[in-house]
Parts: sequence; C-alpha cells; structure tokens
Amino acid sequence: MLASCAEKRYHDDQASVNLDTISEVLHEAYKWQNKKNETFKGAESPLRPKEKKAFNRLSFFKPDSSFIVKARFEQEPDPEAFDMPTTTNTTTKEIIYGRLYFSLKGSSSSLKYIEPLSLKMIICFYHSSIRPVA
Repeated sequence: MLASCAEKRYHDDQASVNLDTISEVLHEAYKWQNKKNETFKGAESPLRPKEKKAFNRLSFFKPDSSFIVKARFEQEPDPEAFDMPTTTNTTTKEIIYGRLYFSLKGSSSSLKYIEPLSLKMIICFYHSSIRPVA
C-alpha cells in the first residue's frame, strides 16, 4: 500500500489533530510525521546546531486517504548499489530493490523502490501489500 497527500501544506493544523478521531491509516501518517520531527530535534539530526535551535517542525502536506493505492511490487533481479547525490554535496550508497506499479485517479504509474544500502530492509508480503519490517 502506498499513501500520499493532498495539495495544501499545513503547519499548526497538525498540533490540533485528534488522533483518536481519524482512520488508522491517517493515524500512522501523523505518527510518522511526528517521529520525523523528533529525529530532526534529536541527537541524530542532520541539522547544524544553529538550525536545530531554530527548528520547530517540518512542513508536510495534510494526509489524504484518497491517495492510498494498492501497488504491485516487482523485485529487481540483480540490484546494484549506486551513489545518490544529497543536498549536502555528499553521496549515500543506495539500492533499487524494485519497482512499484499502481493506478491513481485513472492513470497508471510506477515508482522505483530505493533504500539506503545500510538499512538492509526486509520486505514482507501480506495480502498483496508490502511493509517494511524492522
């Protein structure tokens, strides 16, 4: 399952969302956003100390359940690591595990499924959806 967002970004709205009143899928999206914000505030933050001090939260689009799709995953037969340029003018080792095929609002699309080589991700197939397993 893939999920995406609506078009309008929000900032302060997130603080007022009552997680008990929204669907489980959207609940998970908000939890992920909160975790991402905590990462940027914490010891593992990619921000410099001055940026970290001024950091409040990341800008996210408001989650929209109409963008949830079921996708078919095709694994890359011989995945190879490559260097992915970053915004800090460095590179990270990434690997294309495969491609996700899906339809959204009548259009067929696909996305490459890329993860850092260091994650050593396990893909678990459950009812035709994929989920990362820690």
